[in-house]
Amino acid sequence: MELRLDSLEGLDRDKVRAVFRMIAGVGLPKIATVMPSSIFGGFEGSHEERELLLLEAGNHADYVDVGVEMLEGTEMPLETFSRRTKVILSWHSDRPLSLEEMRGFIRSWRGCSVYKIAMPAR
Repeated sequence: MELRLDSLEGLDRDKVRAVFRMIAGVGLPKIATVMPSSIFGGFEGSHEERELLLLEAGNHADYVDVGVEMLEGTEMPLETFSRRTKVILSWHSDRPLSLEEMRGFIRSWRGCSVYKIAMPAR
């Protein structure tokens, strides 16, 4: 069950906790994501706000989908999330990628449970 938390109005840490309380009895793995508007999401807040929301979601979800753009140019290690939950590292490309580019992505970012690449299909 993927929870697109970026779709919630007025998203904050309390709302993240409330969502997970509401679905506590659902017997499916839960994936939390907070995607910014720059990559087809609805979150308009800062990079730091997004990080805090994902860290909170990681306290409750089985997986947290962390976009690679969140890690580029920062010192934040993936272990920040993986201590709490399993990490899905996603890369949203605006063009089709070669197999070698996809392999390079996986080799560049060790330590994830799942790698996800989204790109236009042809």
